[in-house]
Amino acid sequence: MNKLDSISNLPYFSVQSLATLFKTSSQVARITLSRWEKQDKVIRLKRGIYTSRQFVLKHRQQPYFYNLIANIIQPFSYLSLDYILQLHGILTEATYPITAITTKNTAKITNELGTFSYRHLKNQLYTGYQTDKAAEISYHWANKGKALFDFLYLRPLPRSKQVKSYNLVEDLRLNLADFTQDEVSQLADYAKLANSNKMDFIINHLKKTVWHDL
Repeated sequence: MNKLDSISNLPYFSVQSLATLFKTSSQVARITLSRWEKQDKVIRLKRGIYTSRQFVLKHRQQPYFYNLIANIIQPFSYLSLDYILQLHGILTEATYPITAITTKNTAKITNELGTFSYRHLKNQLYTGYQTDKAAEISYHWANKGKALFDFLYLRPLPRSKQVKSYNLVEDLRLNLADFTQDEVSQLADYAKLANSNKMDFIINHLKKTVWHDL
């Protein structure tokens, strides 16, 4: 087995882990990775972190793939916002970045696999996500109510909200008709946790304009 084959099933590896595995220096490991990247055999996910082309080809069509990559890039994160809302059919316009919430700094990472956008939330609001595992890596994604909360909480409201005829759903082109009573209650609980006047306004507005029958 050659060196590249020995790492082909690893979900990711760093310069240092490669140096340890091959019993060489970090400088030699860095040169090796640079050569493999030019040969299209490895993909750089972010500075110092790589995955093999073989691993990507094996897993890319799996539903967990982008969850996995997003968590490798930023372990303290869960998928949320536009990406999760689009999966549930809540956003009616196509979005392309992979969006996530993190307790770390807001950041955007672009690599060959796509653009991964991370928005900061305080620890108190870092909740409402599920955890699963693939390729020995745990990954996290928001439930529907939390993804909508994150989307609305981090998005500034337009001044037109002061107008009585303002409709948030139409303005943001949201499809919220399929929300259940439990999901609406869940969203309201997140709003209480945030202790935010803006979110109180949004919840009341949505109950009047969309969820008045629930």
